[in-house]
Amino acid sequence: MSTCNVHLGLDQVIPGMTLSEPLLDAKGGVLLPPGTMLTEGMLNTLRRRRIETIAVFWEREENPPVDTEIAVERERARQRLRKLFRRCGTEGANGQVLQYVTRYRTGTNA
Repeated sequence: MSTCNVHLGLDQVIPGMTLSEPLLDAKGGVLLPPGTMLTEGMLNTLRRRRIETIAVFWEREENPPVDTEIAVERERARQRLRKLFRRCGTEGANGQVLQYVTRYRTGTNA
């Protein structure tokens, strides 16, 4: 069995999953630290706060994800970053930061 870090939509998360990254609010404050095992109450609170995606550890018994799963996950990360950076523009330093974060989140050069 292998464990990997995935970003899932809140509707895909089930109680008992463990956060792999800190969950931050809109101002950058930590809502939940990494390693937190999620409960149904926590998930309900996150829904009320309109949290869309969170990073969790994913244990897989089968083979590593196929290319289509990886592509879907990368596109989800790109969409999330576009939303987060929508007011910053893509020129100058803001564009560079977006580019670096996109590379980091997707594991690619684009």
